[in-house]
Amino acid sequence: MRKYANEAKSKGAIPIIVSPIPRNKFNEKKKIEKDQYGVWTQEVAQQTGAYFLDLNAMVIKEYETMGAEKVKAFFPKDHTHTNEAGGILNAELVAKGITDLKKCELRNYLKRK
Repeated sequence: MRKYANEAKSKGAIPIIVSPIPRNKFNEKKKIEKDQYGVWTQEVAQQTGAYFLDLNAMVIKEYETMGAEKVKAFFPKDHTHTNEAGGILNAELVAKGITDLKKCELRNYLKRK
């Protein structure tokens, strides 16, 4: 990931590293179990000077607000891969995350609701 972020910057692109979405794994306290992937992607963003979107945290917040039963509908086959509705939610959160990146010029090219 470091290599690609640095390569993108060298070519004039705006690298944005996005943490992976969480799995559909609620614990007994009705909270999503967190993993280390979000931490690792944030570290790479910091090391390379790339922008970082913590999609993991954004999705966890949405899922915990929705609750386990509603979220279950996004995962028809397993606890890792979402269906189209889950993908749309993730894409909307990525777009919101980009618009929240204050110094990122890419935010100027997104439509705001």
